[in-house]
Amino acid sequence: MRQITGDCFTEKTAFVCVVDTREEARNRQAYFDQLLNLYSQMTERSLCRNMASLVGNNLNFIFIIEGTNLIASATLAFVRTATTYKGLVEDVVVSEAYRRAHLGKELIGEAIRLGRERGCHYLQLTSRPERAGTSSFYAKAGFTVVARAQEGHSDGTNLYRCHLPSRQRR
Repeated sequence: MRQITGDCFTEKTAFVCVVDTREEARNRQAYFDQLLNLYSQMTERSLCRNMASLVGNNLNFIFIIEGTNLIASATLAFVRTATTYKGLVEDVVVSEAYRRAHLGKELIGEAIRLGRERGCHYLQLTSRPERAGTSSFYAKAGFTVVARAQEGHSDGTNLYRCHLPSRQRR
């Protein structure tokens, strides 16, 4: 776990925690219980009730925890194909009480760090174009738009990609 500090935290510190094994998921079950509530602030979609069971070698959760509370999360899935090894960033969400406290930057930064550590060629993510400030946020984090949502398509999303410097490739 990596410690972060800021005036937005009631306890003045929070921790970035990566859950990347089933054992770690079992140890962090209380946070997965809280994750259902956090996701309800982001989507009305039906949610997997046992998210901890999804954790494994290719699927990781990034949590930001303050005290005993989960305040932000992102999912990072690793995908190997015949020609590339990439990371997919999904379900980035920050609790309403902590928005504008740069926690999204912490989540994305940790995803980039993990992607580099695992030898990914790039990370990609999608985001609805109507979300104010999203494009500039992802651009500052090193992502570029590689495909825009189809105009007039209500469920369309923009595709963003962040190329990671060449390192040891898996």
